[in-house]
Amino acid sequence: MAVTPVQLNPDGEYISLIPVSCLHVGSADFNKRRALAMRQKILDTPDCYTWDLGDQTENGLRDSPGTSVFRQVLSPSEQDEWLEDYYKPLADRGKLLGLHNSNHSYRTEKAADQSPVRHTAKYLGVPYLGWQSVLSIKVGENHKRRYNLFSTHGNCNARTEGAVVNYLLKLRELVDLCDCYICSHVHRRIGPVERVISLPGKTKIKEHRAYFMSIGGFLNYGGYAEMLNLPRPVNGTVEIRLYQTEPHVEIHPVDI
Repeated sequence: MAVTPVQLNPDGEYISLIPVSCLHVGSADFNKRRALAMRQKILDTPDCYTWDLGDQTENGLRDSPGTSVFRQVLSPSEQDEWLEDYYKPLADRGKLLGLHNSNHSYRTEKAADQSPVRHTAKYLGVPYLGWQSVLSIKVGENHKRRYNLFSTHGNCNARTEGAVVNYLLKLRELVDLCDCYICSHVHRRIGPVERVISLPGKTKIKEHRAYFMSIGGFLNYGGYAEMLNLPRPVNGTVEIRLYQTEPHVEIHPVDI
């Protein structure tokens, strides 16, 4: 697990972080309109940044589970090129904080010892965040407190919201005392679920507040999900606001 230090200096009171995941570029069910609208929102919003939690492309190979190569509208190499063009405007303006690895991109690593996500991150000049990462974000020059955001694509295959929440809460076992824990993979926006952790201070108990959430993706219902009777996706993500004047986190839903 890598810790990626980030310094962000907003013109306003806070920065906005809008995580993105599960584009599945190249899938017949990919909602291109929503993906482009999400990118435009991030570009148009002042002091707004993003990072990608994985499954950037469909990357259906011959032996990929649950995926037919014939339901792809782009080849894997064409998918990578589309993704590079999609993220380049964000990377050029310093709004893309990194890219995560995930199960769909790992198919190429297993088959050919090549990492399409690592290659895309290098092309864009942004951090490759691997399977797990902590973004350690300092907001403003005079604010000494760093916000720590743990993120991973995840491997939860739960069908119910309660099971997904249980999975999210267990992420604390990987690294404790982060301000936010974010995963994706299940194509459902769930949370945030809030927990307060008590910590002993010198003379009194201190409180640490943490938020746990899953974000949705950019697939229309069909294909693999319909074949296995999986729940319909709850598309959308969240806006995480980190304030510079005082330690304060706000979470707002984002629908596109």
